[in-house]
Amino acid sequence: MEVRLLAGKGGDGRSSFSKTFQNPFGGANGGDGGNGAHIIFESKSNQFIFEKKNIEFLASRQVTSLNNIRKIYVADGGEPGEPNFKKGKSAEHMIIEVPIGTIVKRINGKIVCELQRHEQKFIAARGGLGGKGNYYFLTNMNRAPTEYELGARGDKKIYKLELRLIAHFGLVRFSFCFALNSIGFLSVRISECW
Repeated sequence: MEVRLLAGKGGDGRSSFSKTFQNPFGGANGGDGGNGAHIIFESKSNQFIFEKKNIEFLASRQVTSLNNIRKIYVADGGEPGEPNFKKGKSAEHMIIEVPIGTIVKRINGKIVCELQRHEQKFIAARGGLGGKGNYYFLTNMNRAPTEYELGARGDKKIYKLELRLIAHFGLVRFSFCFALNSIGFLSVRISECW
């Protein structure tokens, strides 16, 4: 399946000057913009998870296919800078959960990543950096800069996602049987689970 991603734009820098009762024309104090959000693919296992503390099995939320993946994802942008050197808030990264065995390809078919382990991550599209506030442009020659930077645009990517069903199914069954055998709940050899 084809997925289009647009990472978050960085927040714009701020152009502002400090004003006080004694100094109404103070120096530049514009803050930087926050960073835009990345878009990240994270592989999730659908196997049972063994908790050592409670000695029990807990079923994780199942992610078994790519059917729930949307065609388009747009991440949040960073907030603009504020006066008094305050940096804008950076956006939270967008996590797209995919099954173990997901293959990420470019449009030309080139493989860029294979998610083979539980909670393995791949940054598919990077968010833009926040722009600099006018304080960044303060120099000895220019004591009252008004210029500031706009936030950078986030990456715009298109990927193809595929799922290796055989590898994924075998990995889950092996992990589940091994966990059962290792803690003594079932005296079964791994070979008997197949």
